[in-house]
Amino acid sequence: DVVLVAAPGVAPPAPAAAGSSAASPSPSAPPSSAPPSSAPPPTSRSSLLLIERKRPPGQGRWALAGGFVNEGEPLGEAAARELREETGVEVVAASGGQGGEEAGAEGGSAPPPPPTPIRIDQLRAYGDPGRDPRGWTVTVAFAGVVRDDPGGENRRALSVTAGGDDASDARWFPLCSLPAMAFDHMAIVRDALRKLAREEEGREGRDEELLRDMRAALRGGALRGDWDRAF
Repeated sequence: DVVLVAAPGVAPPAPAAAGSSAASPSPSAPPSSAPPSSAPPPTSRSSLLLIERKRPPGQGRWALAGGFVNEGEPLGEAAARELREETGVEVVAASGGQGGEEAGAEGGSAPPPPPTPIRIDQLRAYGDPGRDPRGWTVTVAFAGVVRDDPGGENRRALSVTAGGDDASDARWFPLCSLPAMAFDHMAIVRDALRKLAREEEGREGRDEELLRDMRAALRGGALRGDWDRAF
């Protein structure tokens, strides 16, 4: 599974009302007597890439892009391949780090480099019993940030985002308004944002808006507490 976060303004805008979890008021519902809130709704220009699952389990639900590793395929290459197949976005898995692998190692020759410098790093493994109704399934998650670049290559790379393979749709959701997700993907996103925020804090020339958006998402209700693992 791949947690790919786009820095402010880099990803294409989501369609109007896409993924909004707020229910529309019932036409027959009485008007609220409570005064309108003076606080503006939360906004975020940083976003997260999700896919809509085409097949069970979790058909029709939003989830992280991901899939099964082919025999002899390095984990990083598998993550990049699944992301490309399901969203059209090209990335490269970094070597080293927490068990990260050199592209092409133990699995034949390396694939041609992507046209953009978008990099993902291994996050951690998830294997709690019951996380997948198909049986005991371990996922190794990867995470990365897509930053703006002077030539605009990353913006162009993300402009091709579209659902493919096992995904009926692929969209960038603002971090402030993430939809409910299948499996334990909310927990994976939470862990990834914590790691990415820590790294951003120590980064020279850090992106203050990106850091603020990630912190706000972690404080918000969507990424706190337990989740209903509806498949």
